[in-house]
Amino acid sequence: YSSEVTALAYRAKQVLDKFHLKNLTITDLAHKLKTNSTSFGRAFRKEYGISPVQYRNHMRIVAGSLEMIGDRAIIDVFQEVGFNDLSRFNKQFKRITGTSPKKFAAKKKNRKTPSF
Repeated sequence: YSSEVTALAYRAKQVLDKFHLKNLTITDLAHKLKTNSTSFGRAFRKEYGISPVQYRNHMRIVAGSLEMIGDRAIIDVFQEVGFNDLSRFNKQFKRITGTSPKKFAAKKKNRKTPSF
């Protein structure tokens, strides 16, 4: 059982890595692996310690922060990295980085590499 879970979790991570910027639900991603969202989520959480949604959000925030370092405006970035709602992006960004996107962008203009 454990090697089965590990294989599903590994494939789930590959799918999330590939499609994290797309507007696909976890159910859509699970269907790509010919499984259901419950199995997808359970295997992923067991192997990586976080839910697929948390992982996807983290990947999106990292992508967004890299765009903002490149002087992209927050309003231009949030939809490109997969968020439909600016307030949701702001909330997730602050939860993951510890600062708001506005403060992050202002601070990072003076730095060459991101730090979280």
